[in-house]
Amino acid sequence: MNKEELISEEAATDRPAVNISSVERDTGLSKDALRVWERRYGFPQPYRDAHGERIYPSDQVDKLRLLKRLLDQGHRPSKVIHKSLEDLTALCAEAETPTHSAEVESLLALVRTHDSVQLRQTLTQILLRDGLRRFVVEVAVPLNRAVGNAWMRGEIAVFEEHLYTEQMQSLMRNAIASVQLRGHSPRVLLTTLPTEQHGMGLLMVEALLTLEGVYCVPLGVETPATDIVAAAKQHKANAIGMSGLLVKSTVVMRENLEEMSRQNLDIPVMLGGAALTRNYVEEDCVRAYASGRVAYARDAFDGLHLMDRITGNAFDDYLAAVQSKRSGKARNTARTLGQADERAFRPVDVAVVQQRRRRLTADQPVLEPPFWGPRMVEATPKAIVPFINERSLYQFQWGFRKQGRSLDDFLGWAKQELRPVMRRMLKAKEAFETAKAAQDAEAVGRILTFAEKELDKK
Repeated sequence: MNKEELISEEAATDRPAVNISSVERDTGLSKDALRVWERRYGFPQPYRDAHGERIYPSDQVDKLRLLKRLLDQGHRPSKVIHKSLEDLTALCAEAETPTHSAEVESLLALVRTHDSVQLRQTLTQILLRDGLRRFVVEVAVPLNRAVGNAWMRGEIAVFEEHLYTEQMQSLMRNAIASVQLRGHSPRVLLTTLPTEQHGMGLLMVEALLTLEGVYCVPLGVETPATDIVAAAKQHKANAIGMSGLLVKSTVVMRENLEEMSRQNLDIPVMLGGAALTRNYVEEDCVRAYASGRVAYARDAFDGLHLMDRITGNAFDDYLAAVQSKRSGKARNTARTLGQADERAFRPVDVAVVQQRRRRLTADQPVLEPPFWGPRMVEATPKAIVPFINERSLYQFQWGFRKQGRSLDDFLGWAKQELRPVMRRMLKAKEAFETAKAAQDAEAVGRILTFAEKELDKK
């Protein structure tokens, strides 16, 4: 589809095309992933504006949202990226069985029907009936997830999601303001990083911390590091909590910690959010913060436990125990985070490389191959399986995640569900041909032709 067709299609849908930064923020897919997919799979297919910037039509953004959801569920990009929008929607619907209550479903129906007055009244009644803690855990969290999924499926529009968010935030802020705190309550700053515009999760953390007697200083979203430092000193904060939902937040988070260190800040920092992992926080972020007083909070309840340790002067002991547990794990100490290896950019001296190869093979006899010409070789699983790192294969190559399970539980599940798939794949036949080195190009052509003929027989 050319640029003119894309522009006319956008005009017909009344939905403007967006640039790559907006797509990254909207879908959670990094710019690098979008560019790689474009080259490797031919999707997405943006056109270029007058400045040469990528512009993505709205229908492609919708498809990218669905792809991100499927990737989070463990699907591989190559298996789903060429499916139609309808097929992707059906695939998501199969995997995402509703887990929320009938009450949450009725609230979601009010969002869909634009009944904002009734929605506000119903939420207020539930809050008064259940109290703030139960409201956050049993209503706000599942309702936020349900609204987000409905928006990604295209069932509700952006303005409907924004309207719901404003109502929920207003209701929770009023409830938090009504909680009476002690005069010497511990203080924590709460904020998101620059480029992070979503603060609903942070608001729920604030509600739970406030109920535990913690005085929260909400700085809102997109707070620069210099302002975080100034606010921490002005309010004499005992801790800082920061959230990161976007992929780019990983880099910004580390840069913020480095800037906070340069300004001599050393108070405890709690990091959480969908974009961050425990390994990244406990290794890279700890190194970026001079005092090393950084801890990972998977959710709001982890944040509560960390604040208990901070106020009880047990935070440093907790960090020491975490690092002690990690000390036995292998890590790449040669790399510098955020910097490429300089050796990769050195010019290649062809003569030196050729001389090194000749020296290595000078006294070695030329091996005689076991056969000449094409053959089909069938590999048995028994011969290959012992050499496969199954955990690396399932998690990092196939993209399956532990999703809260322990490593033993995950490997037990993988043994039942994924190992049979691997064994079926290993029964495939491979085409080989041995030929003289001077005939490499012709040999490759014969191999491909031979393989195609064998595959046609199946």
